[in-house]
Amino acid sequence: MDLGSTLLVRVIRWSLSAALAACAAVACSGTAHAQARIEGAAPDVEVAGGVGLGLNGKIDNYFLGRLRTGALYAFEPHWIAGGFVLEAGALSGLAIGGQLEWNEFHGFFANAGLTYSNHELLTAHACVGYTIVGLEYQHGFGERDPSEALFLNVRFPLGFWWFTSGREKRPFGPPSPPPATKPVERNPPVRAVGPAPPSAAGGAGAAASVVVDPQTHERLERSQRALDEATLAGLRADYAAQSDALRRAYAAHPDPLLLIRVADAELKLEHRAGAAEALQRFLASTAASDTPALLAERPGVERRLAELMPQLARLRVSCAAARGDEQVEVDGLAQPGALLGYDVLVDPGEHRLTLQRGELVLLEQPFAAQPGEVVRLELQLPP
Repeated sequence: MDLGSTLLVRVIRWSLSAALAACAAVACSGTAHAQARIEGAAPDVEVAGGVGLGLNGKIDNYFLGRLRTGALYAFEPHWIAGGFVLEAGALSGLAIGGQLEWNEFHGFFANAGLTYSNHELLTAHACVGYTIVGLEYQHGFGERDPSEALFLNVRFPLGFWWFTSGREKRPFGPPSPPPATKPVERNPPVRAVGPAPPSAAGGAGAAASVVVDPQTHERLERSQRALDEATLAGLRADYAAQSDALRRAYAAHPDPLLLIRVADAELKLEHRAGAAEALQRFLASTAASDTPALLAERPGVERRLAELMPQLARLRVSCAAARGDEQVEVDGLAQPGALLGYDVLVDPGEHRLTLQRGELVLLEQPFAAQPGEVVRLELQLPP
């Protein structure tokens, strides 16, 4: 067996070992991924191909093909991957080596690697790009002509796509119907289902089964569609769209755990007031709950809220001549409790308050807020 074949067999063995180790790590992690944040390890496979030219001379092969096998670790919104590569074409011909890569979810990436060819030539490469398209520079060491080349690459991160597809609907989705629930047809009327008979052990019997009516089923579907939108928005780091989709999912199906995800998205946008408002709603909606999953989240939510509140300001609005049908907006967001005596949480900085009645804007007033400050605005309606 020649040197190239021996090295190829070793690379395959090492790659399989790394993949098995990553699988074991994922299996041991259990349900640790049932969080709003996508995080964890997995085996990784990436295929890349490209076309290019020599920078200081003509190269023998204008095409590049590369296969990488190894492992990845994701911590939203970033992930890193590394492993062994098998490369054909370009400066090296047929070569093996290693590569390390950094990525943003559906965004920018950069990688670098080193390969050793069957002609005993050492080649380094570095590539930067966006999503699946990148520009790669290669440099060959030793006495060779040419020694530099540039390639336009297209890559397919199969391992990362597999990893994220298995977690898109996992975090805090709306609960599934009870196991005893039967599929509901749209047209026939909903039948009531009575309590289950007592158990053979003499207990009180199982809880009553519930048939989901068509309206509830439709709300669950709307919530799930919004959750899918939120997941995709998070993958492309569009946290404004993610927060909006999560709020729509909560409006369709008010699962309090969704509010924690809203707070996470708002914090990524540096909207601390929006995050605090979502956390306050979580605590208010779970105050009388005895659900273990909600009770387990409350201490962490209380701690996060206690850290946020000193960083925020409060806006206190009064309007003596208000008729009761006016609406207050702060930076374009409606604040329905502002004229009812409730303080509005705002981030430090410059803001604009708008008072309107229907489509008619009555007044606009800018104001500034400092951390911990209570900003009092007494609005005077025009004649």
